[in-house]
Amino acid sequence: MLLQTLQDIHADRKQHKKDTYRAILKLAKERVLFYARGRGSDTNTFFCIYTVPVWLPNRPLYDANKAATYVMKKLVKKEGLNVTKIAPNQLYISWEDSTTPTTVAVPSQSTMLFNLL
Repeated sequence: MLLQTLQDIHADRKQHKKDTYRAILKLAKERVLFYARGRGSDTNTFFCIYTVPVWLPNRPLYDANKAATYVMKKLVKKEGLNVTKIAPNQLYISWEDSTTPTTVAVPSQSTMLFNLL
């Protein structure tokens, strides 16, 4: 009886973790679409920087670094985007066509941190 209860608790925690990671992935996709539509800056921008939140309201605690790795893998494999981890919980996401000449380099980490503050 106790063993079954413990197993149920573990399964619930595992499911909540998956749901949380999926919610973070959804936020990342929304950020990409926001910038792709030209609302974040000009319409010639083919990248954005996504900072994985360190916590989400009404969600269990999670490791933001692991969540960033999860989001990075999903965006690369499922969505075909170019993603680079620039900090433990920051991702540089690019959707520029490889046939288009690249005109924007990845900003330095110190510049990005300054812009976020």
